[in-house]
Amino acid sequence: MRAVAHELARYEDLVALPPEIRAEIVEGAIEVLPSASFEHGEIATDLAGEVRSVFGRGRGGPGGWWITVEFDVRLEPHGVVRPDIVGWRRARLPVKPSQPPAEVVPDWICEVLSPGNGKHDRRTKKALHARFGVAHD
Repeated sequence: MRAVAHELARYEDLVALPPEIRAEIVEGAIEVLPSASFEHGEIATDLAGEVRSVFGRGRGGPGGWWITVEFDVRLEPHGVVRPDIVGWRRARLPVKPSQPPAEVVPDWICEVLSPGNGKHDRRTKKALHARFGVAHD
């Protein structure tokens, strides 16, 4: 008996999902993300504001970074993640992406851990980020 080969998911498959579905592609498979809790959103918003102030705008820090939230990043043709907070050094990405997905591997990724996604973020996604050269996560 022969095993049936499954096609690996691509970004176009994510775009084709209904807009209320939050998903990523990890190891070629679409993974639906749980909706963020209000607390998760507050933490991500507060942290992103602090990081952007220092690293994006240079207020009391180095500046020179693009910092944003919930932006799709293509790590490979069959690997697209949507970090809670993501950043690139402007020296590596001189012009911020105008539309998703970003095609340049980020320098920094931050995931806000919660009971629904903590294990997945700490194991699967951390290993994926490392494999593609994300310097800080």
